[in-house]
Amino acid sequence: MYDYRVKKENVEGKPVAVVLGGTVPHGDLIKLLKKRNFHTIVIDYFDNPPAAKYADVHCHESAMDYDVVLEVARENKAVLILSSCLDQQINIAMKAAEELGIAHPFSPEQALMVTDKKLMKKRMMESGIPTSRYYVVDKDTDITGIELTYPVIVKPADSCGSAGIVKLEDAVGLEKAVRESMQWSDSGKVIVEEFVTGTEMSVHGYVEAGKVHLLFGTCKITSIQEEKYQQLCNVYVPRLKESLQKELERIAGLIVDKFGIPVCTPLFMQVIVRGTKVSVIEFSPRVAGGMASYVASEYAGFDLLNYSIDSYLGEHRNHGTGRLEKFVCCHPLYCKDGILKEIKGVNDVLDQGIARRMFLLKELGDHIDTSKPSSSNVMKYVIEGDTALECYEKMQQANELTEIYDVDGRPMRDYSFILTKEQFEEKLKEII
Repeated sequence: MYDYRVKKENVEGKPVAVVLGGTVPHGDLIKLLKKRNFHTIVIDYFDNPPAAKYADVHCHESAMDYDVVLEVARENKAVLILSSCLDQQINIAMKAAEELGIAHPFSPEQALMVTDKKLMKKRMMESGIPTSRYYVVDKDTDITGIELTYPVIVKPADSCGSAGIVKLEDAVGLEKAVRESMQWSDSGKVIVEEFVTGTEMSVHGYVEAGKVHLLFGTCKITSIQEEKYQQLCNVYVPRLKESLQKELERIAGLIVDKFGIPVCTPLFMQVIVRGTKVSVIEFSPRVAGGMASYVASEYAGFDLLNYSIDSYLGEHRNHGTGRLEKFVCCHPLYCKDGILKEIKGVNDVLDQGIARRMFLLKELGDHIDTSKPSSSNVMKYVIEGDTALECYEKMQQANELTEIYDVDGRPMRDYSFILTKEQFEEKLKEII
């Protein structure tokens, strides 16, 4: 018997939807499913994932365990299994849905192609989709035969988030980086690819009747050091350079064509931009995690999460026009190892209009573990401005006012990564 934490029994016999992963955006997804009269079960192995408070049932198991997902869906007679905002769980959802004969937007084979990075890279190279050169490595690979231009990125072939990602400036340490990255891969395979310099972007949109609609782009500012890959902020940009917009639309169209993306689905791309050139890191037929769905709904007037639900159900409805009018900055705050006890300053930040909203990603009492960088992200501020510089200045103000403490009353904010104004402006100038 699985560890079910039931808040509300399905006494009314509502149709059951199983959501894989208890992230913040999946909390919003669950709210929408409940408005559609679904009984909701979230599967997540964390004790207090953000989405669990909104679900009728929290199944305290791993959403990456196919047998668990299949049996939970089967014994609860689920009519939907969704992974709207997480990458690797898409493959689990499609396999389980097909096995049970319930609605799903695309086949397990298509899901594998867009979640397995080695298969994705191979198809992109063969299809003329611009991407960096790479090698697929496993425990039997002779890494002395790798011929790439350094620096390189080493990353698991089949994981999500920033776990196991290492940047190397030269071949020294490659064997160690491959070995450590391999620990995060279920298949035991690792991608070693050339690191393309430039501005990292996320591109958010959807596919309707085979036509790509891009809603907005995000300047993703990160710090990559040998042992850590940390996202410093995301800047949602209302207007991209016209030439860049056209190139992104061309590449997105190629992806839809060459990968057989369904006719109605969200689409999310991660790319590197340098001058007039775009290199695709990866993409996914889903809603991006983080604040993308919130920004789309609140600032661009497009309901990406409801669109995702429709894609699973095979329905087609108008969810808005999608025009971003302001710059929006998503600012994460990280912590060191410890037990989260108290956060101070949030009310001041919100009351003074510095941030529009705060999202808490961990619950008070949670253990913060820095072994996986994204797990040390405790909270995020959403900051808006008429200019990107206004967003930066507000982000600095929020930083100064906010402190986080552990159970012993000690500050536990991690200030290892400081974003300077020069870095901020340098990254943005490539795209606006």
